[in-house]
Amino acid sequence: MKKCFATMPAIAWDATITAVYSGPATAVIDLTTAKQIKIFPNPVENGKLYLEYNLTTSSRVNIDIFDSKGSKTDVIFSGKQLPGRQLILWDVVANKIETGFYMVRFSIGREKFTKKIIVSGR
Repeated sequence: MKKCFATMPAIAWDATITAVYSGPATAVIDLTTAKQIKIFPNPVENGKLYLEYNLTTSSRVNIDIFDSKGSKTDVIFSGKQLPGRQLILWDVVANKIETGFYMVRFSIGREKFTKKIIVSGR
C-alpha cells in the first residue's frame, strides 16, 4: 500500500494557541486559561463575534485585534475585570473590519494568548 503525503503552502500563522510569558525563565504557564477562551462564530459571517472566558481572579485584561500584516486594527477591551464568566461582543461591521485573517491577542495578567479568526462576510 502506498503512502501519500501532501505538502501545504506555508501559512502566516498557526491555528493553535500560543502562550507568551515575559517573566523569569523558571516560570511555568498554565494553559488552562487559553484552552477555555472561546471565540464564536469562527469564521465570522454575520458581523458579530463573541469572546467568552472565565477569570479565576480579578485581572487586568487587554484584547487586541491584529491584521495579517501584524498591524493592530482594533482594541476590543482594555481594563480590569472581576472574577467570573466574561462574554464580550465585537461588532465587525461597526468597526469596519474587512474580510480576511486576523489574530486576537488576549493579555490576561502576565499571560498572553493568541487565537486566529477569519472574517468571511459581513
